[in-house]
Amino acid sequence: MASSKPTGVHYALVSFVLLTIVCGVFWILNHKWLNEARTETTRAKEDQKKATDALNRMLAQSGELKKLLGITLDDIGDDESNVNSVRGHIRARLNGQQGDLASTTYEDLLTKLEQAAKNASAARDDLQAKLKTEQDTFQNKMNELQAQMAEQKKARDLADQGKASSVKQYDEKQNELRAEVDDERRKRGETETAMEELQAKFDAFKKKSNQEIDNLRALNKSLTQAVQNMRRESFEVAKGQIVKVDAVTNKVWINRGSQDGLRTRTTFSVYEKSNSGVGRAAAAGAKGPEDIKGSIEITKVEEKMAEGRIVNEDLNRPIASGDPIYTPLWSPGREEFISFVGDIDIDKDGKGDFDMLNEMVQNTGAKIDNLVNQKGELYLNGRLAEGGEPKITENTKFLVKGKLPELATAKDKDEQARILRMNELLTSLEKQAFERGVRIISLSDFLSFVGYVPQKRLFVPGEPFTLRSGTRQSAVDAKNRQFTSGENSAAVNGIKRTKPQSFEGGETSKSR
Repeated sequence: MASSKPTGVHYALVSFVLLTIVCGVFWILNHKWLNEARTETTRAKEDQKKATDALNRMLAQSGELKKLLGITLDDIGDDESNVNSVRGHIRARLNGQQGDLASTTYEDLLTKLEQAAKNASAARDDLQAKLKTEQDTFQNKMNELQAQMAEQKKARDLADQGKASSVKQYDEKQNELRAEVDDERRKRGETETAMEELQAKFDAFKKKSNQEIDNLRALNKSLTQAVQNMRRESFEVAKGQIVKVDAVTNKVWINRGSQDGLRTRTTFSVYEKSNSGVGRAAAAGAKGPEDIKGSIEITKVEEKMAEGRIVNEDLNRPIASGDPIYTPLWSPGREEFISFVGDIDIDKDGKGDFDMLNEMVQNTGAKIDNLVNQKGELYLNGRLAEGGEPKITENTKFLVKGKLPELATAKDKDEQARILRMNELLTSLEKQAFERGVRIISLSDFLSFVGYVPQKRLFVPGEPFTLRSGTRQSAVDAKNRQFTSGENSAAVNGIKRTKPQSFEGGETSKSR
């Protein structure tokens, strides 16, 4: 009896049947899809053929169009800014048209070109018509001119008949004129020779006269100096006088004030009452004017009187009331001008002191009109005058001579040139000074006249003073002018009173 349970055969049979069904369905679908793909492929090939044919037709038409336009560029392009494409080239050509031919398309451009050609043809026809009219007019003028030329030729032929006679007369006149010119040239040559002889005589006379003038000028200079050395007179006057002296505080009062234009820091030299002349040059061999017995510096100025301090005095000849005072840098109500030449070494340290000199002059309100420094540089009224010449005027009070270097001391050619230039300027200054009556004084006399005192250390009798070593003395005997301290003492009879100054190793001294 057979069993009702499925067996492996049953499963195998079922699986085979299902696989057969699936394969059949897949084959049917695959056959369908294959037919559809073949149909699409055929259709695509037909579309591709149509597109290729259309592209070929477009390329052929594009080539024909480029030939028609005369453009050989391969790329038609889609950007009009690219001039290497057909579109860009066409747009560039269209944009290049200006005025009446400005166009946006080729058709528009061709239309305007046709119209321009018609206008040019019409203008050409008008010009040809005008040219014909002008040619006719020109021919008529030529005929008239030919007729006039024929008449002029006839008149010229008649004039040529008398030409020979006129030429002969002209030649005769020319010969007469040449003879007159030759005679004038001969006379002019004789005159020029006579003029040269006269010029030579004049030059010789001028040279001789100049030499005589130079000799007389030198003699005048020598005699003037000799007279000054013998008489040593002064034409200067005192600028004021001492009206009061305080011996305790070393202060003085003078009879000049702000109404006279006096300034503080102005220094004066003080003379004896019975002097032989203020502003008088030093005697031969002397260091300075011998009548000066001290100097003062103005510290306070009132309207009609001024207060000053004694900066230097001869203790054997103390400053007293009634003593006249003098400085060449200041005059009541008047501006003074001074000229300087040479090395102005005021403090004797071997260096030029032009800053100190300027300060000294400016303090009084005076001015330096001529200044020749040790470099041979000329300053006129404070300004450098390269290649200029000094100018001594009637306003110049003194020509002050400082130290002048010698040519033999020059180290090189540049220094020689500077020394030569300085001597050249000195000669010019001295010449002008003698011609204008300006006095020439030495630097030492000038400093004596202005009351200059070298800035040395100052101590005050009765007051503490710091020495260089640092030791402080307690007092100074005012009677004999002598230091009195435990360790140091020094006789200082006749010491000069000067402005306060600070020194190394001590404090600033006090002035009176």
